[in-house]
Amino acid sequence: MGKTMLSVFLTQEFERRRQIPEQPENNAVVLYYFVDSREDKKNDATAVLRGLIYLLLRERQELMDYLLPEFEAQKDGLFGLKSIEALWRIFESMVLDASTGPVYCVIDGLDECTEDSLLHLLKKIKNFYIQQPQIFIDIHDPRNEVPGSQAPMAPGLRPNTSALKMVLVSREEPRFITEELADFPRI
Repeated sequence: MGKTMLSVFLTQEFERRRQIPEQPENNAVVLYYFVDSREDKKNDATAVLRGLIYLLLRERQELMDYLLPEFEAQKDGLFGLKSIEALWRIFESMVLDASTGPVYCVIDGLDECTEDSLLHLLKKIKNFYIQQPQIFIDIHDPRNEVPGSQAPMAPGLRPNTSALKMVLVSREEPRFITEELADFPRI
């Protein structure tokens, strides 16, 4: 199975799980972006963020309040090639808003993204997860069970509790992709 097919499958699976009323994911937002190196308008970090923000706003229109002040200040410049900082702030604020709920995000083809903007985006993603709180748990507390299991979780840090769950699909080139994401689970 190729990278893009894997991304399509994951996106469809997240969407399918949203349709099951008993699932905790039924109020989740599913975001996806497929980087395309053949199209200049789809191969940099600002294009990725614009696409993700657009999909997020389609699902949660009330989040427009995060976009409007920046747009009023910058107008069309907000969506230009140099606007990654502002777009990241908007995206981060949106996904951290309690009303957003869980967000599942699949980004396919990072290796096709322009290198300078990709490095900047990877640093933003890495810092986002580093800054999210981790939860210490007590192994002797029976409430600390692995979901769907009867076994208690191991003591120590629980996985990140952010409402944003990301899957980044890419080749391992350029090399800085694996370096920037070295602390994250990889398949």
